[in-house]
Amino acid sequence: MLALFALFALATAIATWRTVGAALRPARELERGLQNLASEQAQRLPSFELREFDRIAREIESIAERLAAARAAEQQMGRRLIEVQEDERRALARELHDEIGQALTAVGLSAAYLERHGASLDAAVVVACAKEVREGVANVSAKVLGVLKALRPHGLDGLGLVDALRDLLDFWQGRCATVAVEAQLPASLPPVSSQAALSIYRTLQEALTNVHRHSAARRVRVRLAPVDGGVELLVEDDGVGADPAALRPSGGMLGMQERARLAGGSVRFHASGSGGFGLTLRVPLEAEGVGDGAR
Repeated sequence: MLALFALFALATAIATWRTVGAALRPARELERGLQNLASEQAQRLPSFELREFDRIAREIESIAERLAAARAAEQQMGRRLIEVQEDERRALARELHDEIGQALTAVGLSAAYLERHGASLDAAVVVACAKEVREGVANVSAKVLGVLKALRPHGLDGLGLVDALRDLLDFWQGRCATVAVEAQLPASLPPVSSQAALSIYRTLQEALTNVHRHSAARRVRVRLAPVDGGVELLVEDDGVGADPAALRPSGGMLGMQERARLAGGSVRFHASGSGGFGLTLRVPLEAEGVGDGAR
């Protein structure tokens, strides 16, 4: 009897182990799927008879797809960042060599002429050379100021966000006179964080660059206004337009989205009312007691 009881207990244990193992096999498959998800080796999970397990498996696959898309976007952003850095360095080197370098050369020539012949020159000639030197120095100062504005908008830290945007629009209008700018900017804004202010500035800067390069627009509309709990920037043009739903996010668009996300906001791309392309950026106001913000 004791032997039979022991044999029955052993058979029961084996049957229970096999039954529990079979019941938990889907859980092991799900665990393996999660491990592959963490190690960037996501693979399709099998279908399960139990509806709850199958739903979890499909959700894991959906998360894997979203992570893969996010990783691809991150890699594209990294490549785009390197490209932008190289473009900025080439533009800065060209600006320093072609514009500032030539202006400094002209100033140096005028100063050298005065140094060699100053003792024998008439007063009128000395005055003319001094005027050339003064104009050359003013030209260099203007070029340096333009380069500094491109590298880092000083207005975000000093004059204020609205004034910085006005300077940006004036600077861009001077370089792209064929496009009329209709700007609606408030006299002041509620305080936003420095990250949000930079997001607004860079988004407008990127949007204007896209208008110049891609839209063939003749008019661009810029509106900045406080909204419920935040600040909203709207940029629209009357150019060739594009279907926002069919657009594949590029480096510039990804950069706008990333800056908006870092500032706690969002950016939306849409068709403009005049048939062109538009975007709407919304960033939150700065929480009370957190920094000084930008106005």
